[in-house]
Amino acid sequence: MKKRLIAVFLVMSFVICAALAGCGGGESENGGDTTTGAADGTEAHGGSGSYDPTEKVKLTVGLPQNANVTSYTDNAFTKYLEENANVELEFVYFPSGSDDYIRKLTLMAAAGDEMPDVLLGFSGLSVNARNEFGDDGYFIDLTDLVENYAPNYKAALEKLDQHTKERIESRLLSETGKIYAMPEMFALTVWDDLQDILFINQTWLDTLGLKAPTTPDELYEVLKAFRDKDPNGNGLADEIPLFGRTVLNNNITSWIINSYVYLNDTYELNVTDGKLWSPFVTDEYRQALIFLNKLCREGLLSDLSFSAGAAEMKAMVTPGTGVAQVGIWAGHPSVYADHTSPILKEYAPYAGLGDSTGKGGYIVIEPQQLYFPVMITADCDHPEAAMRFIDLFYLDETASRQRHGEKGVDWVEENGQLAVGGEGYIKVVNANAFFKGNSTWCANMGGIMTAQNYLAILNPNGQAAEIANTLHKRTYEEIMTKIVKPAEVCEDMIYTAEQYEQRVQYLTPLRSFALEQRNLFILGTLDPNDDTQWNNYLAELDHIGLQEYIALMQNVYDNQ
Repeated sequence: MKKRLIAVFLVMSFVICAALAGCGGGESENGGDTTTGAADGTEAHGGSGSYDPTEKVKLTVGLPQNANVTSYTDNAFTKYLEENANVELEFVYFPSGSDDYIRKLTLMAAAGDEMPDVLLGFSGLSVNARNEFGDDGYFIDLTDLVENYAPNYKAALEKLDQHTKERIESRLLSETGKIYAMPEMFALTVWDDLQDILFINQTWLDTLGLKAPTTPDELYEVLKAFRDKDPNGNGLADEIPLFGRTVLNNNITSWIINSYVYLNDTYELNVTDGKLWSPFVTDEYRQALIFLNKLCREGLLSDLSFSAGAAEMKAMVTPGTGVAQVGIWAGHPSVYADHTSPILKEYAPYAGLGDSTGKGGYIVIEPQQLYFPVMITADCDHPEAAMRFIDLFYLDETASRQRHGEKGVDWVEENGQLAVGGEGYIKVVNANAFFKGNSTWCANMGGIMTAQNYLAILNPNGQAAEIANTLHKRTYEEIMTKIVKPAEVCEDMIYTAEQYEQRVQYLTPLRSFALEQRNLFILGTLDPNDDTQWNNYLAELDHIGLQEYIALMQNVYDNQ
């Protein structure tokens, strides 16, 4: 085992940093912000010149274990990788949660335990921590290996537009100029990039002779009609006018707030004429909270939105009774609804509210998802073979198998149209391959996913296809193509290690407090109409360090 260079106290600081970043959900959860670290140099691994690609090599692969995978060894995706990379894989399982697998990794480093040759799927590891691990000798520099043994990766990059290529390449390097991880990129412009996806019950609107609301006042009247006029026709007052969840990046309340002022819960700050500012302290934000408080107080916004989990929400959106209960809801149908339920045929994509203040009218869309979850550790005796194995993930066929399962069994090649427009070639035979079984690893581990190698063509037959056509194609046509972002946004920035640590120090308590207070104002525990309570809220934000945080981020923004 190679000599460990990192001190135990420094290793344990990674756990704290990763946990804070995980709570924040910005830097590594969606890949939007990246960080460059700084430390002394380490040995570069470019191959000894003795690598024989015809010789089968055994590699240990560490990955977060997914409980939905029946078997990783007796697995169609594993067999495909072994055969095409000429390797034998042995798995080292880590916990599935990002905080937990980062904790295990850092404890292994602190104890001097031997690490797996390759780490896959570690997207929760912050870029700062990744570079610290690399600079301290745990991950090897991949620069020469990429140059000599990654033709698929380089070819995949060339298929991307120049901005996307530059975004990936600029975020690969540490401050010392080394590459410690390979990217996983979702180079798609699809509805999954929407921060909040909303659907409105078109059947209820038609029954009541209403149109989809476009202003807060219109929304209020439609929600009252949903509550009072029995649109589902079962004679019971069981309708839930508005329902969603209120967790970060899937928050029904932020959708309404965006009618009043632009709010991206991932990045927190807005920018106008180069100057950063917080939407959390504006009069427009307060107006939104007053409106949301009114909806909640009158039973129009379900208070279950503040407590329901995914399973509970799915049962409410697509109940087994066959009668719709929810008027407007927010969430991904594959997660928060039974996407095969005929109830979903009642719903239409809902772009939502326009600008009600002169500073709003936005639908938040995230930057393309970018992660760096793949590393080769210093304990790997065959780095060339490891890179050839990693490089296989950048083939189109591997991306398709990773997502859809075994070719010829779970999906077949067939030309057709994609829901987001354009040509595709993947026709799904078994739609559940990614979610459970032994056809895939039930998770994305690496590679560059494009519309062509990742998305399936629309199946023209059957009820499930009809639902997919409504929820996917119409969402793209009616929402994605109409999105207008502010002229300037404060997102997707690069930090030094020091800036990143300072950001976490300020951001974690600020974000936690702001979201907590938002919920309390909406639920009525606090009164957004009360000047004293509102001013106390503003004062506490400043006490926690809002102005210092804005100053820090202004410096980062100015140096991009």
